[in-house]
Amino acid sequence: MKDDKLAVDGDWLLEHGSAKYLASRIKELRTQRGWTQPQLVRALAEHGCHVPQSAISRLEASATAGGRSITVDEALGFARTFGLALEDLLLPPGFAERYQWFVDVAEGGKLRAEFEAAAERYFGVVDRQAAAGRLDEEWALRLRSLAEARRVEGVAPDANWDAGSDLAFLEDVLAKMDQAQ
Repeated sequence: MKDDKLAVDGDWLLEHGSAKYLASRIKELRTQRGWTQPQLVRALAEHGCHVPQSAISRLEASATAGGRSITVDEALGFARTFGLALEDLLLPPGFAERYQWFVDVAEGGKLRAEFEAAAERYFGVVDRQAAAGRLDEEWALRLRSLAEARRVEGVAPDANWDAGSDLAFLEDVLAKMDQAQ
């Protein structure tokens, strides 16, 4: 599978999460910066990672054939040297965003269902309050007074009170009451 495909499957991750991929990624990042292998050795040393040039040569050779593996400490050193998070070194550029896209799509349907259920419950409460206000003039007057007080005061009577949400709810109830009349 190509890097530009929006896919996350086991084979693709194995291919891109391999030592062979990491070796080619290190070589790619080094050449993008215009560094020679000795320059990379110096940059690694500046970041506290001491890897001899012969090891880098063997590592880069492993991108096409069997060669040298990399330790976790070295991978962290390469990531620091290239200014990347470790996962950005280990996986293709943009992978985290592509992966997040899949997570969002997978979670989106569930969130939409929860949203619709909450909206149904919310509008049920609005309908009940509006019906009560239409049936009881005193109740309607209390709702209107409370809404007006919330608009004017904007001050929470206690720490658990959300003035904006409370006012929006009251305005929804009043709008529903006015709509029915």
